[in-house]
Amino acid sequence: MNRWIKRLTGAAMTGAFVALFMTMGFALEGGLDRYDEYYALCTGRDGAARAALRSFYREGRRQILTVDPVDLRTHIVPSTDLICRELPFSDVRKELKGSPYAAAMADAEKNSRAVQNAGFSRYIPNQKGINLTADLCPSKAPLDRRLFLALINNFKDIQSPVPIALAVTGLWLETHGDDVGWLRRLERDGKITVLWINHSYHHRVKKKTPLRKNFLLSPGTVLDREILGTEKKMLEMGLLPSVFFRFPGLVSN
Repeated sequence: MNRWIKRLTGAAMTGAFVALFMTMGFALEGGLDRYDEYYALCTGRDGAARAALRSFYREGRRQILTVDPVDLRTHIVPSTDLICRELPFSDVRKELKGSPYAAAMADAEKNSRAVQNAGFSRYIPNQKGINLTADLCPSKAPLDRRLFLALINNFKDIQSPVPIALAVTGLWLETHGDDVGWLRRLERDGKITVLWINHSYHHRVKKKTPLRKNFLLSPGTVLDREILGTEKKMLEMGLLPSVFFRFPGLVSN
């Protein structure tokens, strides 16, 4: 699994479960270009340290996708609001040693040898609150909105808004614009908070094919399309990618 780390937004990778770290509000949407990996240590106008993960342009202005190394929240920040020192990602990790972000990646790597269920596969001990995850794999069927309404109704007295992590594929986003809009309205109304997780673009799977040649390990897989393509699609639809990635079939190497 180690060879995936740099490509996955420098991400803490998920196996069966993820820990919920809420992202900041995000309203921008629409076309963007020149979306690519960009690794740097940055300081914002507020003096806070951030790690840069991606760079892109929207309406001719450069934007940087960053992560706070303490609380793991992601942010989109205009490049003019940052002072950045570009570095190889391995050096970014070294300089952030001791931070929760670096610790999360190191923890995920402890379980990196398994072909299936590598990365995080447990909850944080003694964590309080609700942990809910759902995978939105490619499908022509509409989102089962009754499930989300039931979650809101059943958990509103325990934790409100109800936090949920949604692992989305690019193909699902392509065909479910109305459902994405509905989920965003629930967020705006304070009913839920969503942690958006990259689940690859195509989520290819072949029945009866060994795991080592299946899902993202299938011959011919283009990682930039599967990883960066999904992040770009999220941003174009007004969603903020988190630092987490959920492998299709929970399969990696």
